Amino acid sequence: MSISEFLKLLRHLPIAAVVSLSLAIQSVSAAEPELPMPPVAMQRAWKPLTGSWQLLSAFDSKGAEQEGWFPNGISPYVNFSNDGGYTVWACNFMTWRGVPKSGVIRVGEAGVTTMGGCDEELARLQPRAGALFSKNFQYRVKQDANGAVLTLTFADGSRWEMTPTPAPKAEK
Repeated sequence: MSISEFLKLLRHLPIAAVVSLSLAIQSVSAAEPELPMPPVAMQRAWKPLTGSWQLLSAFDSKGAEQEGWFPNGISPYVNFSNDGGYTVWACNFMTWRGVPKSGVIRVGEAGVTTMGGCDEELARLQPRAGALFSKNFQYRVKQDANGAVLTLTFADGSRWEMTPTPAPKAEK
C-alpha cells in the first residue's frame, strides 16, 4: 500500500479510530526498542562476560582502594547473561540491559529492582552500585595462572576487580 492510498483510507475512518491507531503505533515503537545487533551476535559479544562475578576489590579514580564495599564480609556480585541483561546484587537485585562493544557496555534499558531485606550497611551499597552500573562502563577480562579477572571501569573513573563465582541460588 502506498502512502497516498493509506492517507485516503485514513480520511474515511472516524477521527477516534485515527487517534487510536496513531497512539497504538507510537506505543508499540516506544515499547519495543530496536535491537542493536542480531541475537547470535549479542550472545557472542557477551560470551567472555557471561556468568556470575564477585567483587574482589574496588578502587577510586586515583587507584586508591575504596572502603565500604564489603560490609560484614559480604561482597556484591554481578551476573551477566548472554541475552544482553545484567544483574547487580548489593542488597537488592538491580537489573539492566546493555550492549557490549569494543570493551564498553552501553547501558540500554533502565534498571528494575527486585526488593529484598538486608541490614543497613548492605542497604547503603545499593545506591552506590546503582549509580555505577546505570551509565556506560568499560570491561576487560584477563586470564592468568590464577584464573579470570574481570575489571570494570566506571564513568566516574572508579573500578572493580572481580572473579568468576557460581551464580547464587534463589532461596526456596
